Amino acid sequence: TVRSATNEHLAGRDGAITEALVECYEELAAHQVGLVITGHYAVDALARVDAGQPSLDERTDRTLLKAAADRVHAKGGKVVIQLNHGGLKASEKLNGRPFRGPMELTAEDRADLLKRYRFAARLAREAGFDGVQVHMAHGYLLSSFLNPKENTRTDRYGGNVENRFRFPGEVLRAVRE
Repeated sequence: TVRSATNEHLAGRDGAITEALVECYEELAAHQVGLVITGHYAVDALARVDAGQPSLDERTDRTLLKAAADRVHAKGGKVVIQLNHGGLKASEKLNGRPFRGPMELTAEDRADLLKRYRFAARLAREAGFDGVQVHMAHGYLLSSFLNPKENTRTDRYGGNVENRFRFPGEVLRAVRE
């Protein structure tokens, strides 16, 4: 059986992975969930959607991250971590600033986000996760790039579907690296 990505709301208020979050994955595997797909981890701690959403960045407790993968494996399961960026849905109250959507992102912003996705994927691999799922739905940043109503850019990142997919495609390539 597969457990689809579902936000567990078990991270610390600052996005830190908690023992409760690790135990959640372990319990799923212990109850015969063969593939656990985590809830969405923010690649930017300042673009989280809610206080219970974990971050996967330079501040991540690598010991707990590794424990999550190890404990699922010990119960016979596999675990995939879902990466996301809140985009316009990121909580201004939680993060202390509004986040911009596809229309406002500069070349520097996009380069920074690619580094963040790449770094998060590397952390997941080093911790022993079996894979990474990139979240591109529900109005978060990457799906906003794909949506012609939210992405009305007139440069190479907007317009036709090929251009609107350009940045999400760059994210996928960065994660694969």
